[in-house]
Amino acid sequence: MSRDEETSHTAPSTVVYVYGLTERVYERHLDDIFMHYGTLVRLRLFRTNARPWAVLEYDTEEAADRAIAHMDQGQIDGAHVTVSLTQRPDLEVREPRVPSRTTHDRPWPAPRGEARYAPVDHGWPAPPEHAPRSPSMSPA
Repeated sequence: MSRDEETSHTAPSTVVYVYGLTERVYERHLDDIFMHYGTLVRLRLFRTNARPWAVLEYDTEEAADRAIAHMDQGQIDGAHVTVSLTQRPDLEVREPRVPSRTTHDRPWPAPRGEARYAPVDHGWPAPPEHAPRSPSMSPA
């Protein structure tokens, strides 16, 4: 199988996608739940900006169908989940961004103990020395 075929949106019918998971769900929880429907070949949990989601691969199509039939619109950790054979296009897996280095000579991030930013003076600027003062309007 070529690399292009592996990354295409059409997945074999043994691959199941689980959406709507909570942050408290881990791979071991999904393994405990979904192993009851067949033998899991692979399991991967993704934590993106959206809610966490997972990809499960079963050894047979029947196992994948059982998982969908029993778990679609079911609850995991109190949240209703969607279990299907199709991947949502808005949740494509992207490589994590690598932080860029600063233009300074030191590596990113700054070592402990060093300030990352210069202190900021939030006070009003001092009046110039040569500015004439206005006469006082007080009655005294």
